Amino acid sequence: MVAGSLSPSYSWPPAVTERPVILPPNRMKREIIEIQRLNKRLIDEAEQARERAKKLPPGPKRDALLKKARRAEKTGRWLSSSELKPPT
Repeated sequence: MVAGSLSPSYSWPPAVTERPVILPPNRMKREIIEIQRLNKRLIDEAEQARERAKKLPPGPKRDALLKKARRAEKTGRWLSSSELKPPT
């Protein structure tokens, strides 16, 4: 092994869970604000989709709008949770 090289057990690129992400305070605040804005947009989108779905008769278009609303709500809940796991 060459001096200064990585150990053989190290894989490249490292997995996301292996790299700690430490953001500077101003960047962390910006990330939080962006997440809050996205969450607000998702909530608004879900409300609009539900309102449009109420005006439609039962059918595929209405079902698609309700599905869109559920996805937006689920993603919003995921973003606001303390444990960020992929939505199911």
